[in-house]
Amino acid sequence: MKEIKPAPATTVMIVRNANDNITLEVLMTRRQPYLKFLGDHYVFPGGRVEKQDYSQASIKRLIGFNDLDEACRILNLKNNLDNNTRDIKEVRSILGYWIAGIRELFEETGILLAYDCDNKILIEMNRKFNQYRSQIIKDEIEMTEMMEKEDLYYAGDRFFYYNHFITPKFSPKRFDTRFFICKLPKELEQYINPHEKEISEIIWIRPRDALKMCNKKDGNFKLIFPQIVSLKDLDAFDINLLD
Repeated sequence: MKEIKPAPATTVMIVRNANDNITLEVLMTRRQPYLKFLGDHYVFPGGRVEKQDYSQASIKRLIGFNDLDEACRILNLKNNLDNNTRDIKEVRSILGYWIAGIRELFEETGILLAYDCDNKILIEMNRKFNQYRSQIIKDEIEMTEMMEKEDLYYAGDRFFYYNHFITPKFSPKRFDTRFFICKLPKELEQYINPHEKEISEIIWIRPRDALKMCNKKDGNFKLIFPQIVSLKDLDAFDINLLD
């Protein structure tokens, strides 16, 4: 049996301060039960890196990186190509991890992490962004088209690299996934709205509570290995490090 090559993907762990201002809560989405891949499971937002995520136009709209070397260092990738022989597609595909995370987050939850032309985080979105989101989900436009029309920039510097998981070789679907963590500006919480074809609900939950619910015998809170490992790590994570 031919080994399936894992597709590049991004997962985003969105966190906020819990009410006690000591612990944190993480945003999790529950996938629709009819989906073939991880149906009815609780996961963090994310998905595969697409070509649009590392197009030249998209990279021009990404804030947070000076060059490929910096991105490689963050992802713990070896970069043996010098500036004269470097493949431009390689540059874009690596930076595409960040843009894919921002795009998937917007598609799945309605959260848009972007800067305006004054380099301020976008905290006010009118109804036209709902229309944009619908068009992006339906593949009628690409995300960067919206960014260009509204003169916005991908807030890549808000994503902090966290972990790396590769789906086991025996899996029918394989992903080479980079996990990022991001503290959500409070002003953006009002825009959270699930993409109902894929997501049945969105919740904020403390990591330890998610793990407790997963351990219950009723099986109503389904998690897979990367989520379990990440939740255990997040339970001891200092959210103030993201300020």
